[in-house]
Amino acid sequence: MSKQPRLLPVLAAAAGGLAAAAFLPVALAHADDCDLFECTLVSGGNPYDVVYNGIRPDFSNWKDIQPTNVEVTQGGTSFVSGSYDVQEEDYESNRMDHAEYHFGDFTPSSDNPTGIDSDNLAGATVNDVWRGPFGTNAAGDPTYHSNTLQVFYADGAHTMIKTVPGDYTKFLVGDGHATGEWILYAGQTTPKEIWDSLPSSQFPAEYIDTLQQNIMPPDNWFPFPNSDLGNVAELASALDFGSAADLASTTADLTSVTPDLASSAADLASLTPDLASLIP
Repeated sequence: MSKQPRLLPVLAAAAGGLAAAAFLPVALAHADDCDLFECTLVSGGNPYDVVYNGIRPDFSNWKDIQPTNVEVTQGGTSFVSGSYDVQEEDYESNRMDHAEYHFGDFTPSSDNPTGIDSDNLAGATVNDVWRGPFGTNAAGDPTYHSNTLQVFYADGAHTMIKTVPGDYTKFLVGDGHATGEWILYAGQTTPKEIWDSLPSSQFPAEYIDTLQQNIMPPDNWFPFPNSDLGNVAELASALDFGSAADLASTTADLTSVTPDLASSAADLASLTPDLASLIP
């Protein structure tokens, strides 16, 4: 079940309803370009080590490793500062969809001579849990019971966003030492502070508004297949189905069998009167 974009417009509405807040928890702040909120995670290539288990429609479980680039934009110019290999897993049933992402080491590109981990995600884990029942409304938009997104950074920082449609969205942001929590009720535009022990009392609007592009891998396998997966040969290779040539030869073999199947059908048809005469 494709859930991207995985953060719903309510988050953008929450951030957009506030004056731009420069606040960002200390442990989440970056020393380079991403402190300007101009980083986006993009595909670094086709997923590999793709594994599927499941019994549809009861459940399905996908695992893969997704090469993921950090794209930084400055002054209208974009470049890749480096990449991660992200271990992805998605478990889906009629009542729940749980996606989990584990970020590996950051590998800087030649355009990043300092080697700084631009998005501060090396060693981070992202959990994205959707609970059903799932469906669509009259406008064709997806419906669900609740969504809980959690980000665990390697330095101890933690973010959690829980959304219950038509009721509220709750934001919890911690820097590894202190935590703040806010709630945005349905129909409102300004989150209400529940409690806050962070150095700043401002709601981290910019951080929340850009969280999706900063921490969500491209998910080339949601849904599967996807146009970003590449051509048939690459897809077959990723899934160990064999090459496109093997698939083509199989098709030819099936084609050659078709006349035989047709003649067998004719033989069966000729036997039908005989079989009918045997039935009392």
